[in-house]
Amino acid sequence: MTRPESVALWCALPLVVAVTIDSLEVLAERRQLRAGGLFGFEVLVTRHRLFLRGPLAGPLGRVFRYPAVLALPVVQLGAAGILAAAAIVHAPSLVVPAGLAALTILGARMLLHLRNRFGLDGSDQMILVACTAVAAALLLPDPQARALALYYLAGQLLLSYAAAGAAKAASPQWRSGWAIPEITSMLTYGTPRLGSWLKAHPAAGRVLCWAVIVFECSAAVLILAGTSGAVAIIAGGVLFHVSIAAIMGLNMFLWSFAAAYPALLYVAGQVDALWR
Repeated sequence: MTRPESVALWCALPLVVAVTIDSLEVLAERRQLRAGGLFGFEVLVTRHRLFLRGPLAGPLGRVFRYPAVLALPVVQLGAAGILAAAAIVHAPSLVVPAGLAALTILGARMLLHLRNRFGLDGSDQMILVACTAVAAALLLPDPQARALALYYLAGQLLLSYAAAGAAKAASPQWRSGWAIPEITSMLTYGTPRLGSWLKAHPAAGRVLCWAVIVFECSAAVLILAGTSGAVAIIAGGVLFHVSIAAIMGLNMFLWSFAAAYPALLYVAGQVDALWR
């Protein structure tokens, strides 16, 4: 049976890609973090009492103001490099450094999220979940606790798909097939030419909407089929997230959710053993 820490290192590979993309995007758009920028701390500081008064106001202000805040994505990149090296080499001596690197990424990201809560989405949340699970699976001394960390990561993946699918199934816009044509028509997160084509071909819009609903709602059931079900979930998930990246430009969803796929295969192996 594959050891939990080995599975966690496989989870780390796509996680590293997601963290690297996010950190480089923050650094590329660093002017938005300056005073007067869209995410300048001088405005964000008014959102939270913690930033204005109390013993943490001073230390957080020094960390969150520009240019000091740029240290957080730089720290993420450094920790991601350590995690990537451990995942590629798969050496036992690198397990603990990799776990500490995952914890470092988790801490840096939580500080960035505390500073700015605008524009966060499911990929940001999944990165936090994956960092927590990977760190636990690499650092906890008990093998059963390490395995539970992988169960947690796989469970969060299935829960996210199920919750999103249930919300879409309850939406008249999704059931009617109108949601995806409307989303793809947006200038910010869409491809207007595709949106126009889908509006001209409503049957195609209905097929796409129901394909997404069926995929997301069926994930939690497919895992009961063991490895074959997990492979079906992963195939559907890759297709789903690649499409989102190509059409909407949300490229982190693929990598953040893919970080949970090795854990899903690990859980599927346990399901296979139960059926046998």
